[in-house]
Amino acid sequence: MIRSNQQPIFRSFNVARRCFVFVLFASIAVQGLVIHAQKSDSSDDSQGLSSYASRLKQTEKQKTKSLESVKKIHNHPLYMMTYHGDYDCQRPLAEPTGADQDQQWACSIFFAFGNKDKPLYGRNFDWQNNPALLLFTDPSDGYASISMVDVSYLGYSRKDKKFDTNEGRTNLLIAPMLPFDGMNEHGLTIGMAAVPTVKNPTEKEKPTVGSLQIIRIMLDKAKNVDEALELIKKHNVQFSGGPQIHYLMADPSGASAVVEFKGDKIKIIRGDSKAKWQAATNFHLTGNEGKEAKQCRRFAQIQNLMKGKKGNLSIKDTFNLLRNVSQRTTRWSVVYDMKGQTAHVAMSRKFNKPLEYKIKQIEQPKK
Repeated sequence: MIRSNQQPIFRSFNVARRCFVFVLFASIAVQGLVIHAQKSDSSDDSQGLSSYASRLKQTEKQKTKSLESVKKIHNHPLYMMTYHGDYDCQRPLAEPTGADQDQQWACSIFFAFGNKDKPLYGRNFDWQNNPALLLFTDPSDGYASISMVDVSYLGYSRKDKKFDTNEGRTNLLIAPMLPFDGMNEHGLTIGMAAVPTVKNPTEKEKPTVGSLQIIRIMLDKAKNVDEALELIKKHNVQFSGGPQIHYLMADPSGASAVVEFKGDKIKIIRGDSKAKWQAATNFHLTGNEGKEAKQCRRFAQIQNLMKGKKGNLSIKDTFNLLRNVSQRTTRWSVVYDMKGQTAHVAMSRKFNKPLEYKIKQIEQPKK
């Protein structure tokens, strides 16, 4: 715990409470449809997954090729898959509802632009010990990308035998709809982190999409931060059944922004070009300007290092920082090399053994 000279115990507890997960929940409504990870064979779950499956635009050959590309690449377990074919990532959901007040994640995300030749994006995903997927997509009407997905929300457990057969892997075809973080071929990189639930702005004339679905829309349709912001401003974002989240997006030009939903408007916090870095953890930046470090010890650690290095981090520096702000619940850590088009992925806090994949290192679908 962080201690201070005044009221050390209570102050440290309040800071820690904002930064760590207290409630772990067994199911989450991903994009507005509840999928119970431990009951994937129930009729309710089948209907929810079928709704997502209806968005897929694949021939039988493309489905088979996608499923046969599934490979276990880490004992966490982490699998990888190349998705062949297209999908409708922009189909709206039903009317928006609020986030669950009691469900929280804890994550750390940051962008470093001190070295203009090698801008980096670091991300810790802190959550339950679930299986994960490194996903490659290249839709004919969008941009190629690499992304991370927690596939427990598609009905898989860590020791699931369904990974062993094409039939059992079928739900993985829905993974493009659920990116938790990712980078596209233009270097646009996006991640999310949970924040306390507040009123979420909605406008009847805007289509409603899910909180992970909007990441897919931006990765597929935006080349840079400005284009991503225009897309997110055109949608209502639904947090039904899961925590409210905010997003950090960045591109290789040095542009970055945190997007939050607070009150009756979308809040956009642009990165400071002079500072050469931007970060977010698990509190709203809006309303905490100038006192961010007091809200979360992990943010304070990121801020201190970034200021000291003026945002100039190597990949090794970035992993060291991710190690310093990691928690017992850190499941994956990614360093996105935005100009190198490469994702360096460390699982289960094994920071000295990252896997390295380029966006188009794996065979991609033909456009």
